[in-house]
Amino acid sequence: MIALESVAEQFERAAFFYNVGTSFKDRIYRFRFMIASLYFARSICEIMLESAKNGNLIISKSSLKKELEKSLPRYKLIQLFRIHDFHRCVVLEREGVIHVSGPIHIKAGRHPASVQMNPEGGIKVEEQGESRVNLNRPLQQQNGRFWDEYKKEYVFLDKALADYLQQIPKAIEFFKQNIKPEFL
Repeated sequence: MIALESVAEQFERAAFFYNVGTSFKDRIYRFRFMIASLYFARSICEIMLESAKNGNLIISKSSLKKELEKSLPRYKLIQLFRIHDFHRCVVLEREGVIHVSGPIHIKAGRHPASVQMNPEGGIKVEEQGESRVNLNRPLQQQNGRFWDEYKKEYVFLDKALADYLQQIPKAIEFFKQNIKPEFL
């Protein structure tokens, strides 16, 4: 019951910050409210996955994760955004530039290794010989839009959140249907 109440409240908070944020014309205020919404939106899945990990569901954590990835548009982008903004370095909306957040590790040897950002999206890595490049979940941005590696397109954060939040009620219903009776 607690997990179900938690995901429902997190959804209300995410929707609140999203809706307030869309009312701002100022792009900085709007972006800040989208970030606030994103934190609550991502926490919905984190609570669900933690419940599965703790054995509170009739399905496994990996099964739940597959369902969430399949049913929530922009799932990976929202997750990636949260990792970067919370664990790595603040994510800012950057207009007029192409920007990538790493970390990106290049192990140089006698042969070249390179990382190139493609303006149309994605990152091209070239390695030769013993030289290696390790991309650790990079977040790519161009003119305030973020690269969605799975949809192969740039998208503004508010659009990514709209796509994601629209499907959250179905994800919550799926979660509810899979809670063991003793945890309802």
